[in-house]
Amino acid sequence: MLRQFDRQVVHTPPLVPQQSAAVGSGQTYPLARVAHGGHRGAVARGESIGPPTDPATLPSMLRLAPTLVLLALLPVASAESVMAIGYGVQHRYDEDTRELTQSGSFQALDGGHHILLGFSAPERGFVGYPWLDLEWSRNSQRGTRLDTLGVTYVERVPLWKLWLGGGLGSAYHDVRINTGSGLRRDTSWNFAAKAVVGLDLFNPVYVEAGYIYAGKAAGESMDYVFIDLGLRF
Repeated sequence: MLRQFDRQVVHTPPLVPQQSAAVGSGQTYPLARVAHGGHRGAVARGESIGPPTDPATLPSMLRLAPTLVLLALLPVASAESVMAIGYGVQHRYDEDTRELTQSGSFQALDGGHHILLGFSAPERGFVGYPWLDLEWSRNSQRGTRLDTLGVTYVERVPLWKLWLGGGLGSAYHDVRINTGSGLRRDTSWNFAAKAVVGLDLFNPVYVEAGYIYAGKAAGESMDYVFIDLGLRF
């Protein structure tokens, strides 16, 4: 007995290999969806055949924005001064040290000499513009002489016409103290720290005041405060 089976022919679309193509930002999209019906069929079904919107993909000009900002700031940085010369008055901060060369009372113009020679770079440091300050201060009276040479790295932060600054360095002292019965001599190297505040009066004239921690020499504190009038180039 023969059994006869109805044969049904099922028409299936031809198999299309799942190929991938790089589109846009490196993402891959299957080409089989487009192969059946083509572009028009996909549009008719409301499908999108383009790459999805990727927020990480920015226009070229936006990617160049940081570089353009840096280039725009270069003229501002290059306008910063690279050299300063200042001269003014200084006072030893400790009263006992001040009495060695002064009457002991704090009189603004009755102090020692302070000379500054500073060099800078027209670019930002850690927080401000970097300066290498070379300075000399002297108090001399009644046979006593207090000399201090300082080298400090200072960063000055501009705030409109003002600036604030601070830094670290070293100080060398050469001290000769008249004790009444003879001279007491001492030389020493010490750690130094510096804090300043300045004001641009009119280009290139400035005024700057500061405090310098300079350690001790001959048992005396050598810290001092100063105020300078100078030129910045």
